[in-house]
Amino acid sequence: MPADTIAITTEDGKAFDRWTSVEVLNSIVRSNEASFEVGDDGSWLDLSELASLGTRFTVSVNGNVRVTGRVEILNSPLNAQQSSVVRFVVRTIMADLASTAADPRVRVKNRSIREVIEAVLFTMTDLDESSAGLTIEYRGDVARELITGRKTRGGAARKDLEPLKEEAAAVQPGETVKAFLDRHLRRHGLMLWDSPSGALVISEPDDDQEATYNFRCMRGPEGKYNNVLSIDRSRDATSAPSNVLIFGYGGGKDFRRSKINATRSSREILNAGFRREVMILDEGIKTKELAERAAAREFSERTRRLDTFVISADGLSYTERGGRINYAPDTTCNIIADTIGGSVGKYYAEQVMLRRTAEGGDIMQMQCVKAGTWTL
Repeated sequence: MPADTIAITTEDGKAFDRWTSVEVLNSIVRSNEASFEVGDDGSWLDLSELASLGTRFTVSVNGNVRVTGRVEILNSPLNAQQSSVVRFVVRTIMADLASTAADPRVRVKNRSIREVIEAVLFTMTDLDESSAGLTIEYRGDVARELITGRKTRGGAARKDLEPLKEEAAAVQPGETVKAFLDRHLRRHGLMLWDSPSGALVISEPDDDQEATYNFRCMRGPEGKYNNVLSIDRSRDATSAPSNVLIFGYGGGKDFRRSKINATRSSREILNAGFRREVMILDEGIKTKELAERAAAREFSERTRRLDTFVISADGLSYTERGGRINYAPDTTCNIIADTIGGSVGKYYAEQVMLRRTAEGGDIMQMQCVKAGTWTL
């Protein structure tokens, strides 16, 4: 199997090969980014034109684009006794979405989710749908529903979709593009993240898919089949609730009497001796279905760290039966490790980091949560 390759190019197609280390991060929970370090032979002045703020770079691993973005951070730590380095960080358009205010003039009346999403994004970037500078990859049906929750052809909204008036659906003063999109997409059970190729993905995390990777970490004679450097399991109950109780409309002065309510409980947290009830009152919830969905979403968000793995492996790609698979988030894996009881089942990859340094070689690090954890 040929060695893994990393290619870094500037906007005009020129290769950039003076880096001494590179790190590439792909994630569904934060902006994708790439960071580089250039040694003492490349001074700040020497690199100022090549890597100034806003310079565009594309990073590819094994011929596949992993990050396309602009330089957002430049840093050069130095002192008189040691050599200096220049570090810079490239981030994607997702970083712009998180800091740019959405245009309040965007119209939401009689528009589908897809139409509103594209209006906000293309207004922000001064691009249109045909522009190559912004690609949106839809992995769910987001054109069917109006932003208010009514069907485009009339009729009732989904029972578990909270109705929304146009004033509330519109961009709120000071709301960022990312916050506006998250607000509406999560309401429809979707979310937004960067794909490694540079597109904006609109989907729900797919942890029902078949496992892409099989990771193994065993001791003794069985260790000859290992394909990881380390497996770090964490069970973090910080702030994890024993019960989440959602109370909707009604109930009078005692909201706990509301017939519109739902509960999600963690037997694991209760058995461990924690009693942490979370009560949420939301009189905008007016159906049992809405309450159930809100409870599931709230419970999922607060208990995500109860069972996580960080897996480290040698190399930048996964090899099995002579084939190469590029590591990526929004995939799943099976994990087998003797110190944690053997096979622990399927886990979902939220984030993948690829790193190459002169001292440490090539390392992959993947952050995973138990399949079934994500509920939107």
